[in-house]
Amino acid sequence: MMHRVSRTAWKLRAAAQIQRSITRPNFSTIPSLLRAKELEAPPPLEFSVAAPQPESIKDFLYKAKLSSEWNHGQEGKRNDTTLWDPSFCRSVIHQYDQYLLNLPEHADVLLSAETVIHMLKTVVKSRFETPELAQKIRHWEKIFGQLNKTPLTDHVTLRLLTANAKAGNVGRVLKLLQLRLQKKYPCRRRELIYAIQSLRVHEELEDPTRWLDAILVHMHQRKIPLDTELANHMLRTFIGPKTDEHYFYQIRKDAKTIKLHKNAPPHYRGKSSDFSYPLAAAFSFAESLQQGACGHDPIQWNVHTHNALLHACVNRGALSKARTELQNAVALKPLTFSYNLLLQGYARLGDVMSAQELYHELLAKGLQPDAFTVRAVVDGLLNVGDVSGAVSAVGDFFHQHTVLPPYTTHLKILEFALSQELVFEAKRYVYFLQSLWEWQPNSYHTEEQIKLVKATQDNDQLKRAALEQLFDYFDVPLTNDDFL
Repeated sequence: MMHRVSRTAWKLRAAAQIQRSITRPNFSTIPSLLRAKELEAPPPLEFSVAAPQPESIKDFLYKAKLSSEWNHGQEGKRNDTTLWDPSFCRSVIHQYDQYLLNLPEHADVLLSAETVIHMLKTVVKSRFETPELAQKIRHWEKIFGQLNKTPLTDHVTLRLLTANAKAGNVGRVLKLLQLRLQKKYPCRRRELIYAIQSLRVHEELEDPTRWLDAILVHMHQRKIPLDTELANHMLRTFIGPKTDEHYFYQIRKDAKTIKLHKNAPPHYRGKSSDFSYPLAAAFSFAESLQQGACGHDPIQWNVHTHNALLHACVNRGALSKARTELQNAVALKPLTFSYNLLLQGYARLGDVMSAQELYHELLAKGLQPDAFTVRAVVDGLLNVGDVSGAVSAVGDFFHQHTVLPPYTTHLKILEFALSQELVFEAKRYVYFLQSLWEWQPNSYHTEEQIKLVKATQDNDQLKRAALEQLFDYFDVPLTNDDFL
């Protein structure tokens, strides 16, 4: 008994030390798979379990296979995400962690290539936060390396790379790429895309140039040519987080009122800076690809290349530079998506006049607005407190183009109106939603328009019961007289 108590105390102390030392992915501390045996013992869970029985192992392996599939083995399409249950995935991971604490007889089964692949598929379907997902994967890799019972096959290394990419473990991903090169496994295009996407997951990476150069060198070593599509994936890593610092309102702590900043003009032409170090790095990297980088042939820019740079300009606040990139993109191929990016930038500044001019330019190019066009216009109007204009804008877009914003925009308008005690505007919008309930398509409507309106009609968040609950939250009851 004394031996068990001291061993438990040692485990708890080791877990506390590791918990304090591991906070988020750090490139300098990410271990190599080849050095995993030299690391300390993996942190245990806060509970102990008995040795797993053969019957329970068989049941667990069956659950692990189901949890690795989007539909969990239910009827329907193989990748039907409507049947996906993240809580079930987490329960399987919880059971796997318990089994890893006691591996006397079943280590060969629990650490086999098939089981590890199933668990790596499951962990990325569990909706863990990025730091938690990164820590979980690193914890498993330490166990796999210490026990040395998991063969590093082509499929296992590919799944390890995919999981680390989704967790933002950039250093780990690059080491796994090098490991696959050493073992002479065939290079799949998706492993390069996952490696590039890992740079976007890592939120603290402002300038990913050095990591992109490492991927380019790796591609050159494996004799994989660089094309425009892969180059565009690389440029999207410079987009960065969007800036919300120019909004003219803030939500109070009680969540029932929204405070508008005083002296907010009816429109605001913001002065944006056209220079930042990440943005300069993005254009410099794009030009290097155009000239030929790391032994690759030069690439030709297309509309998506300019859209990636345009998106980076908008998120970094360089709107005049974004306007130039928009013209370059439109010169190649006019796209509604390009205009939506800049419209969203004007919405964050509350620059309603510039947004209106850009919208008229969109129509002049023969393009049709979509749901995100409506959302950008509404966000700009709400940004300056024009609730009435936002309500009218949604109605005008629907009657003129049969297009609606995402359902979250409908709720945003209602919440904004109710928090400002604009009950008439809130009920006016409820009347508009009721008209959508009775809407019927005709021969002039496209399949995409019909699908969009149908999705809005079927949304439970926009039905009568949900609307009554929302109004009750703001102490404004909806009666039978408010419904047609």
